[in-house]
Amino acid sequence: MKLKLTIAKKLGLGFGVLTIAVLLNTILTYNTLENSRKTSDEVIKIYSPSVSKLADLYSLVSDSKMLIKTWVYIDQMSNDTPGKIKLRKIHRKDFPELRQQLNILSEKWTLEQREKLKIIYRTVNDTLFEEHKDIMSQLTSFEDYEDTMVQFELNTRVDPGSQIMLLTEKVLENISFLKKQNSEKVGEAMRNMELSFNDFQNLVFIMGLVLVIGAIITALFTTNSLVRPINYVKEIIFNMSKGILPEEKITEGDDEIGEMSHALNLLVYGLKDTSKFSLEIGNGDFETKFKPLSEKDTLGNSLLIARENLKKAKKDDENRKKEDSQRNWTTQGLAKFSDILRHNNDSIKKLSDNLISNLVKYLGANQGGIFIMNEENKEDKFIELMSCYAYERHRYVQKRIDIGIGLIGRCVKENETIYMTDIPNDYINIISGLGESPPTSLLLIPLNVNEETFGVMEFASFSEFPPYQIDFLEKVGENIASTISSVKINLQTSKLLRESQKQSERLSQQEEEVRQNMEEMQATQEETSRKEVKTSGILKAIDNVIIKAELSIEAKFISINEEYTKATKYRIKDLKNKKIFEFLPKNELKNFQNIWNNVLNGKSYSNVIEKRTRIGGLIYLFVNFSPIEDKNTGEIIKVLFLANNLTKYKEISKI
Repeated sequence: MKLKLTIAKKLGLGFGVLTIAVLLNTILTYNTLENSRKTSDEVIKIYSPSVSKLADLYSLVSDSKMLIKTWVYIDQMSNDTPGKIKLRKIHRKDFPELRQQLNILSEKWTLEQREKLKIIYRTVNDTLFEEHKDIMSQLTSFEDYEDTMVQFELNTRVDPGSQIMLLTEKVLENISFLKKQNSEKVGEAMRNMELSFNDFQNLVFIMGLVLVIGAIITALFTTNSLVRPINYVKEIIFNMSKGILPEEKITEGDDEIGEMSHALNLLVYGLKDTSKFSLEIGNGDFETKFKPLSEKDTLGNSLLIARENLKKAKKDDENRKKEDSQRNWTTQGLAKFSDILRHNNDSIKKLSDNLISNLVKYLGANQGGIFIMNEENKEDKFIELMSCYAYERHRYVQKRIDIGIGLIGRCVKENETIYMTDIPNDYINIISGLGESPPTSLLLIPLNVNEETFGVMEFASFSEFPPYQIDFLEKVGENIASTISSVKINLQTSKLLRESQKQSERLSQQEEEVRQNMEEMQATQEETSRKEVKTSGILKAIDNVIIKAELSIEAKFISINEEYTKATKYRIKDLKNKKIFEFLPKNELKNFQNIWNNVLNGKSYSNVIEKRTRIGGLIYLFVNFSPIEDKNTGEIIKVLFLANNLTKYKEISKI
């Protein structure tokens, strides 16, 4: 994938490099200064104060050594001499304060240094000062100094080789050691700071050199990528201002200047097209295609207006001829399809095939289909594709659509025509020898009569359907719906007639009565074909003759019609989702289980049975159990139960 660099990106790239270099320089400078600051803080806040305080501690211990000697040898006249006051102050105030200050500073020392400082504290506080205090307590008055034994004992305790003097020297030695270590820390830190500043000086020089080189590269890059293309475009625009159009295509880049070049190319092409269009109009060619440069293209729009004015007179005459042709086309089409409907009304499949092939051809469409409402199961009504025609041949496709689902389901539910030119890519494709392509327009016409919908016609085309064709299809749709209604009634009546004839053959005693019923239904059929308005009542009358129920493979009731409840006196809620075994006597369960197993193995069962109603009455039924298979898998999915109520015939035969 080619990277497109706009002017903003180019400038951003150049200055971004400089910014990164400056930022890197800033970070390195900050880190160097921060390290120096930390080192300086350690020197100022820890090591230098530590050296100073250790020097103070050294002086304090050294002074205490001198002052205890003075207490013994010199200050004999009074207890309030400056030397004695100072020694007491060292014990009570100076040493504790200095100890507290050193404790704070020693938190940053090494563990070894802190341990040595603790040893110094213990030696001074617990041993050395306790010796001082013992001597001070024995020389509190002039008489104590006159006591030769006391004086002798105390003199030996402050002699150069005494314990006090040795401890003092040991403490001073330890203090000097700690002081020396902290002084070395100060020296080391100063050397590190000096090295750091030397490195920083080199870094500043190198980064300055990098920034200068980066600035030079950025300037050269900007000149090559911006200034030169701008001068090129400027020269072309200057020539166009004189009416000189470039012969060759202007070079287009990937940035905003490239977009300007692209716009100039469009302008040049547009001006050339405008010039060509003007010559064609002058030669009397009003069908030449021309598109203005934009909605506000003054010259182009003026030329279009001029062309339209010239075409208007010619089009008025053509429109009159076109309207006459459309009316003739509609009249001939209605006559043609009325004839087809009159001669193909014995089979919905055959009628659908004939209709859709002729309609697709007559309309000049590319593909069409007829979808018919399937109402065999009143509790599971759906729409099924009855016939499909595309590219001069029938297509055989099985398709089930639920009411209200998709465009076809919505067309049935809303009972309104649907016309679309913006079709989803995955909705439908027109199949030809060259492959599959989405259509330009899609038209769905509901097949309805007397506010009842019997199906939908769907047409797809690579061209749009004009309004007169839509009006024509809506009129034809009413005729088709009326014919389908009649065909359905005829087929249903024939089906019921065949079923009744089969029952009459098995029930010889009621043959005459059944034949009369068939004759009545035949008469009803003939009357229905003449009076379609009464279709609904006749269907209800036929439905009242047949007892029907659907059972799952577990023998549970799925659906029950009203005739079943009338005959058995059971309510629908008493039967729904319950097994038929629950309503049989125990002595019949085993026999019925065998019958049921045979049905589930694909065998139908028919017989006359006696059955008790919910209230205890006895009825006679001619029953039929038929397995229903799945069209795709061949597996049995449910069982259809049909029955005729023969009770009144039995009663009549007994009389």
